[in-house]
Amino acid sequence: ALQARLFPNPELEGEVEEFGGTGPRKGFTSAESTIKVSQLIEMGGKRGKRAAIGRYDKDLAQWDFESKKLDVIEKTKVAFIDLLLFQEKLKISEHLNILATELHGTIEEKVQAGKVAPLEGKKARIALSFSKLEMEKNQRELSIAHQRLKSLWGDLKVKIQKVSGKLDVSQLPVALQHTFEDAQANPEILRLKTEAERSKAVSQLERASRIPDITLSAGVKHFEETKDEAFVVGLSIPLPLFDRNQGNVSAAKEEERKVQELSLLAKTRIESDLLQLNQETSLVYSEVRALEDDILPNAESSFADSKEAYLRGKVDYLDLLDSQRTLFEVKVKHMEALGNYHKLHARIDRLIGGALNESTEK
Repeated sequence: ALQARLFPNPELEGEVEEFGGTGPRKGFTSAESTIKVSQLIEMGGKRGKRAAIGRYDKDLAQWDFESKKLDVIEKTKVAFIDLLLFQEKLKISEHLNILATELHGTIEEKVQAGKVAPLEGKKARIALSFSKLEMEKNQRELSIAHQRLKSLWGDLKVKIQKVSGKLDVSQLPVALQHTFEDAQANPEILRLKTEAERSKAVSQLERASRIPDITLSAGVKHFEETKDEAFVVGLSIPLPLFDRNQGNVSAAKEEERKVQELSLLAKTRIESDLLQLNQETSLVYSEVRALEDDILPNAESSFADSKEAYLRGKVDYLDLLDSQRTLFEVKVKHMEALGNYHKLHARIDRLIGGALNESTEK
């Protein structure tokens, strides 16, 4: 933008003639020397149009920067959600391990007392081993999630003990039902608008290039023979007999058409993406509601009943193990559904450019 609005520099020209010949023109006794300054004057407002293109280029770079910023914000949100999700999954697996340890101890006592077959003890040990493996797996995934979030913060040395937050959904926000009109803050949309303005400015500059520039010159001429001096003034104007800028004008027009087509394509893509994200969000919300209102309470009740029935000898260990596994799977499914819901929310924020208006602290 700065470079485009600068004036062309003047030119200093020196000329010596009528010297080094024969007869009276031998040597420098009859030489004539001229020193003059020439200045190119751009016509047709070329400098102003070129400066406008420079400003549009600056704006395009700004929109690219804002788009990258949104990418980082979205990735950081997702990394934070993943870290919070793995924290909760680790808690679930730790709780499962405690249950498996308690059941293993209870069954071992029964085996020692001869109340159940040794096979029950082996099954309990296998279940306990699986619960430990699942807990260790979640610990590794939590560590990886730590590293991913720290890398997005730009500091791998920072120590993260834990993050806090609630992955809950009270109701389906009306604000998630976005349309293309809500995406006007998206830097990609704003960039296309700027590109359209820039392409028009380029067309105007190319049309202005048909107007020839003029060069003014002024100087002093010295006559060595008489020691006289005189002023010299010049004007240079190219003759526009042929239009030598037809290709550039045509290319600028096609560029305008290209930007229009890209804008239409971007509008269609964003509308489609928003519609898909809204539908996915509604589906995930329905999944969360079904898990919280029906499936999770029934799984918890079923496990509690199975545990009590097993301790009374009314059901075998496989039934207890099955209800315990089902409860664990349902809890994990519930946490993953909540995580997916908030990740979809982050994607929608990225698409509509809403994250640019959020505070960094939040």
